[in-house]
Order: sequence, then structure tokens, then C-alpha cells
Amino acid sequence: ADLMSRSKYGKARKEMLNNGLANKDDPRVVQQMDIKHPARKEELTPLSDDELSYVRRGIDREVFMKELGRLDHDVGEGLGGLRNEHLTALLFSPQRDVTPGAAAAADDLYAFADNVVQCRLPDYFYVGYVATRLVPANKVDPSTLAPGASPDARPINVGNALRRLITRAFFDEGLLATINEIVGPVQNGAGLRGGISLTVLGVQASLEARPDFCAIQGDLKNGYNEVKRESVLASVRERPELHDTLAYFFKLLEPKSYVG
Repeated sequence: ADLMSRSKYGKARKEMLNNGLANKDDPRVVQQMDIKHPARKEELTPLSDDELSYVRRGIDREVFMKELGRLDHDVGEGLGGLRNEHLTALLFSPQRDVTPGAAAAADDLYAFADNVVQCRLPDYFYVGYVATRLVPANKVDPSTLAPGASPDARPINVGNALRRLITRAFFDEGLLATINEIVGPVQNGAGLRGGISLTVLGVQASLEARPDFCAIQGDLKNGYNEVKRESVLASVRERPELHDTLAYFFKLLEPKSYVG
């Protein structure tokens, strides 16, 4: 009702249609979460002195302010309770009479974010920065299960609002275009606008042009968990056009942070 009263019809619809959360205190649910979060298979190779000397990509102020203004409200918070509403409160109308300190708050946050992505903060900061809040979301409506049955739960890790904002600003149009040039020939799933439509229409056009072709759809069970962080970082190391992102990627991938 609260969402509807604020014209958040899309969010209200999702709330009404979702299957709720599993009981995080149920040992069966805890076991599911453990299985779906396997131990790290391979340690990350530390950055060499040469790699540490690479020029590091920063954040464009205009992009950061635009992303800050775009933050949606009523989004789940990560560990610590920081919400998007807290961050957007730093933005003031130019016509509003505020103190110099308040007027500079958003610029101060931008300067901090730029320091984060250029890895100027202590290592312990990044351990907390990438920590997440684990939410076990039901895949099916619990009311359809037999009494006492434990529903299959999908693990959702909710990152903190600050990291989400900074990373969105870091992955600006220029960086996404560079990444898409690299991975575009083999995947349309991430960073590419309209990727699903491109895939569907591309397969359809191929089959119409070559009726003797066939399309195979595959689904790997927990395939995401089979990707090694070391292999992701190795791919970045191989591409000189991504070397300015290497230090920040390492800070995102290396910590064995808390999931709670």
C-alpha cells in the first residue's frame, strides 16, 4: 500500500508477485546457502610491481553525479544499513540556501569515490567494501509445498549502497564499450544494451537464413560458481586496454569478505 501511494507501481507489483524469503534459521536453508557458495578454488596472483605502476582509471565527476541522481529508492540495503536515500540526500537544488559544507557534500563523496577506485585506501577498507548481506529468496511459493518441506532458495547477495554507486559510475559508457568490443563476439549477457533481444533476433535470423542450422540452448547448474576469480583477473591482465582497471578489479575480487 505504501508503494502504491507513492506511485511505485512496478515495485508494488514485484512485491505482490514474489515468493518471499526462506527462513535463514532453518538448517536446511543454511545448508543450501553453503552449497551454493563454494570455497574459492584458486588464490589470486598478487599484482606485480609493474602492474601496480599502471595508470589507474578514475571516475568522471559528471558521470558520478548523474549516477548519484539516478539512484532508486526503496532498494534493499547491504550490511551496515546504508541506503540509496542516504546518498541522494547529499544532493541539493541550486536554488536552495544551504551551508557551504552541505553544498560541498556531494563533491566530497565524489572525491572519496575517486580515491576508492584508484585504490588509495587501506586494504582493510576493501574487505568491508565488498562484504554482502545474504538473502535466501524462495524460488517457489511456499504454500504450494508439502507441510514441513523446505523450499529451494536462491542466494542473493546484497552489496552496500556505496559500492553499488561507485561501481556504476566506474563502469561508464567508455569502459563498457571497451569491454563489449572484447567479449561482444561471444556473449551478449552483460554490459550490452538490449543484449537479450540481440541474441533472440540473431538466432532467429540465422535459422531463417540457414534452415540447415540448429540452435542449442544449454543451462549449466550453478555455472556462475565454476568461474574462477583468478581466470577473470587473468583475462584483464591480457588486455592492455583494461590495464587501468586492473588494480580496482583486484581490490573487488581478492578479499575473502564476510557474507552474512
